[in-house]
Amino acid sequence: MTVQVKSDHLRVAARKLREEAAESLRRAAEQLAVPEKQYGVAAAFDHYTTAAAYRAYATAMEEEFRLLEQACRQLADALEQTAGDYDRADKASAHRVGGVR
Repeated sequence: MTVQVKSDHLRVAARKLREEAAESLRRAAEQLAVPEKQYGVAAAFDHYTTAAAYRAYATAMEEEFRLLEQACRQLADALEQTAGDYDRADKASAHRVGGVR
């Protein structure tokens, strides 16, 4: 079974991961801080229970978004590296098939 990989497709996927997925996650993490910064959670919620629960939730979600953003960027880096590896392997194979060593 022959496997063909188009390195350009890997690079497109890497770019989309960085520019779309990772950036969307970064913005989502930043948006979680908006209610606290702009409105004050204590003013919007009950002082005794709700504000603390919201803050815990927002902190946990922000951490998750940041981790997912980092994972997207790492995966994009891996795709770029893989594309380069395939290009180098193709070039080396072409030289070997052509009799150049």
